[in-house]
Amino acid sequence: MRIIYFNLFLYTFNLISVLLCMPKSISIFRSFGV
Repeated sequence: MRIIYFNLFLYTFNLISVLLCMPKSISIFRSFGV
């Protein structure tokens, strides 16, 4: 069971990090005028 919770934690962490990085990448693209 610990492995399942650990994988769930990694999945949510990756999801949150992607959601946090998306606005930054969008602002970078806008600064380049794409």
